[in-house]
Amino acid sequence: MLPTLALLLLQDGAATTAPVLQPADSEVGIPLSGLAALEAELVELHAQLRPYLVEVRGTVMVQTEHGLQKSKLLVSGVVIDWKGRVVAPGPLPGGSVEMVRYDGETVRGEVIAEDARTGLVLIQAEGLEIPAPRLGRSDTLRVGSLTVALGNAYGLQASFSLGMLAGKGRRVGEVEGLLQVSNPVNPGDGGGLLADRQGRVVGVLLSSLREAAQRQAAGQGRAATGAMLQCEMVSFAIPIELVIAGFHEHLDVDLGHRPHLGVVVELRTSPPQDARGGGNVASWLIVSEVQAGSAAARAGLQVGDQLISLDGRPLRTLECLEFALANANGVTPVQFRRGGREETRKLKLALADHSDNTTHIKR
Repeated sequence: MLPTLALLLLQDGAATTAPVLQPADSEVGIPLSGLAALEAELVELHAQLRPYLVEVRGTVMVQTEHGLQKSKLLVSGVVIDWKGRVVAPGPLPGGSVEMVRYDGETVRGEVIAEDARTGLVLIQAEGLEIPAPRLGRSDTLRVGSLTVALGNAYGLQASFSLGMLAGKGRRVGEVEGLLQVSNPVNPGDGGGLLADRQGRVVGVLLSSLREAAQRQAAGQGRAATGAMLQCEMVSFAIPIELVIAGFHEHLDVDLGHRPHLGVVVELRTSPPQDARGGGNVASWLIVSEVQAGSAAARAGLQVGDQLISLDGRPLRTLECLEFALANANGVTPVQFRRGGREETRKLKLALADHSDNTTHIKR
């Protein structure tokens, strides 16, 4: 039987077979499709990011019906600088942990710092010998930006996923300012890395909404119930800016400086024109406070001004403002509305480090 697809032909009353696919005399170049290009990028991203993910192993005491028993702890960790330091979810009892590198080699590490704000710990590993990853500011990303995640879900090392940024400024428990992503975060993924499409680490995976609901219920001594247990693709990550701010005294990394206005803005919205919910909901930003001596104060911005645009980029939400600031530098025009009249002023933007929070929003 011919190994190639064949047609049954009738010729002179006899049945013959002829192959449909004939071998070519030379290879024919096939244009790279969009899907093939995406596949190639994802394969490259996984290979590029894989060395920065470690598996963190420890032992914890768990209360069972038979009393306290030892249980194995497995979470993910991210190499954060070139000195062998790793961030991972805490707490890690005993302070000493075992970590598995991308090549399977095991190294020991000691917890050297904890950040109560994010719940992360900083581990100093000896013999890790992995270079620092490229870091990227999460405030330069807009909702809808593609994200890739790498974690150790259920002990399955280097589980890779493609998703998108679904929201910013979320809160889970006591942790605020989180990124919401559509990448799945399963048990074991916590502490994994979140990166943008250019392979820059922009966050550390925290948990899914389902896992957060279960933890909250367990902390209250009850079983988790409700719609959150059925939720899918709602996950959260800690922005890299918060990670660096929590351990800045120990880390040899620099996200660079970003411009800031020195204002507090309030988000206001208008209801749909149609009482039944038809029409679009309009939103805008109103200045509610101006920091003395800030770029906004020097430009003459006042409480009550409605921000329209910065450097030509429309300002309708906090995300718009963050994106415009992250991509602006030097002297930048700001357009605003005051007393029914539109004005434009020149801003000489000041620079702030990653821990600055003088431009924020009231909801």
